[in-house]
Amino acid sequence: MKFIFSTLLLILSINLAAANGNVEVVKGTGKSAVVITKKVKDSDVAKSFEKVITDITKDLTRLKIAQGGPAFFKLLEMKNGMTTFQAGFPTEKKLKKLTGFDVITLPKSYVVQVEYTGSFADTGPAYTKIAKFLEKNKQEVINTPYEFYISNPATVQPPNQKVLVMYPLK
Repeated sequence: MKFIFSTLLLILSINLAAANGNVEVVKGTGKSAVVITKKVKDSDVAKSFEKVITDITKDLTRLKIAQGGPAFFKLLEMKNGMTTFQAGFPTEKKLKKLTGFDVITLPKSYVVQVEYTGSFADTGPAYTKIAKFLEKNKQEVINTPYEFYISNPATVQPPNQKVLVMYPLK
């Protein structure tokens, strides 16, 4: 649990916005996902994420592979001013490998999730809500979170952006 809180504090600045959805425990999809893993300076994460998503979108379209959900971000490590992350899309088709990309399987186990509406940069309340739920229900997570970006930041202004924050459960 200490890992969760220290990671959240490093990633997010908590503001007064609200995680407006209810915390839910649901079964994960187990879908394949096409991702690119990047290690960049902390200050370059947002720009790198946007580029990865643009590149994957172009390639999936070219390869006629249907996206099976919204773009997502998964933090892998933050160390010495560098952030390692995966970004990508779930796919409708089960994939084993795809040249130029990593293919992962999204959690099949139960997950805890909450939807947040507000600026993507200020998702702290969603993490706080999940942390309180985990503590109250004596649940533990088995991995770092995924953030699924339901809204497109190019077309939706920050007060109305929607993100689904999800942790796989033990």
